[in-house]
Amino acid sequence: AAKPAGEVLRRTRETLLPAMLSSWRFWPFVHLITYSPIMPIEFKVLWNDIAEIVWVAILSVIANDEKVTGQGEAPSEEQRSPAEQPKMADELIAVGGN
Repeated sequence: AAKPAGEVLRRTRETLLPAMLSSWRFWPFVHLITYSPIMPIEFKVLWNDIAEIVWVAILSVIANDEKVTGQGEAPSEEQRSPAEQPKMADELIAVGGN
């Protein structure tokens, strides 16, 4: 679904800095291992592919983080889909509610 340009720009502004900071922490470590003598040449491509999968997971967490996107409130009971209703009881039990 297409989103309005203003919303896209707002989300980009909110997620760009956390993504860049994470990138600067993640990729130097990966490349330090990749180009070091401890990594056998036959495993370098596999290592980079695995690092790429981990990196995409990190970006997904950053892009969907409620604190970063400003949508920190949990949905109310009425806003939850029927499939999510049973999960609400489990959440209450987990936090000590009866």
